[in-house]
Formats: sequence, structure tokens, C-alpha cells
Amino acid sequence: MKNSNAIKVACVGNALSKRIPLSFMLFLLFLLPLSVQGQLPKSFSSVLKRAEMIFEMPENYVEAEIIDNRHMQYDYAIKHPEKKFEIRYAIRPMDVQLLQYNEYKKKGATVIHPNNFYPAVAMTVALNVAKTEPAPLSEFPTDAVKNEFNADKGCTTGFDVKSDFATGYKYCMMVVIQKDNIGTAYYFYLAEDSSTIMECMASVFHSLRFRE
Repeated sequence: MKNSNAIKVACVGNALSKRIPLSFMLFLLFLLPLSVQGQLPKSFSSVLKRAEMIFEMPENYVEAEIIDNRHMQYDYAIKHPEKKFEIRYAIRPMDVQLLQYNEYKKKGATVIHPNNFYPAVAMTVALNVAKTEPAPLSEFPTDAVKNEFNADKGCTTGFDVKSDFATGYKYCMMVVIQKDNIGTAYYFYLAEDSSTIMECMASVFHSLRFRE
């Protein structure tokens, strides 16, 4: 992604061609909260709701264990069933920050609006988890990040990752997207080398996005 000039658009699935009996459709709707929504941990579902985001599990991927660490806490993780490739998601809603900002403004204090923490915080996060100097943040085109993630801004960078943040992985590509006044999301694509990330990321790149 460092040298990319645009975000690739993900393919959409084909519509169902067979007519499904009404009774079977009702049965599927009854099972939906258990088979799809119920798969996500409550803590992750809660932070998704606060940040007005949608998560879709990529086909064939499985949930990965969350590893506690002192560098960057995250909310959810998935991994490839065969290849050494993992994606970690950290979501930071702005609701509490905006309340605090408004309270300080009422008191006449000079404070930075939460929207303006980006991209300084993004680089700070990269520095926290990087073993080597991160590449400069590469901004996504505004139209592309809006169309694909319903976000206002986004960027990416890559680096060798600290082993105690991502044991067993060497390389990380970090993607950040932000919707102003709503929240910021961080994606950490982890692999033993950057070529694995580029090979696998197409099917997972749009797994998390802001609601319309």
C-alpha cells in the first residue's frame, strides 16, 4: 500500500437466483441473530455500535485470540485458516472525547477538537508498535476512502513490528480510517513478510467500515 495511488474496490457477490420458499426464509431470519450477529463478542459489538461501524467476517477466516500487550490494545482479531496472516482491529469512538471537548469549551478553555487528533495519533500508534521506523503516512484519496469506507480520511504505513505486540509476526501494515465526529479505526495486518499481506489483504480490506 505504500506505493499505491488508490484503494482497490472490493468485488460484490452475485444475487441469489433461486426462489426460496417463504417458510424457509422465515426460518433463516429466525436463526440470523444466532448464526451471524451472535458470533461477535459483546464488547466488540458494543464498540462497533458506538463508532457506527459495520464488521463483516471475511469468508473462511476465523476469530483469533486477543493478546494483551502494553503497546496498543485492540478489540477484535481474525486470522487466515492456513496462512500466517492476522488482522487486528482497534476502534476508538469519539463520543466521550466530544463530551469532554464541549465541557472544556463551555469553560472557555482552548482545546483541540477530537477530529484534529488525526494524523498525529495515527503516527504515535505506529511508533508504539513498530520495531523499525515506520514509513511516512500515505494518505488515501478522499473520494476513495469515502466511497469504500464511508470515512472522511484515511492513511496507511508499514513497518517491522515489535515481537511483544505481535509474537510470531515480523511485518505490519497499519491502516487508519476516521469519520469526523464519530470515531477512528485502526487495522493491523500482520504477516511474516509484506508479500503475504499484499497477497491476502484484498478479501479482508473492506471487512470494517462506517455505516452509511
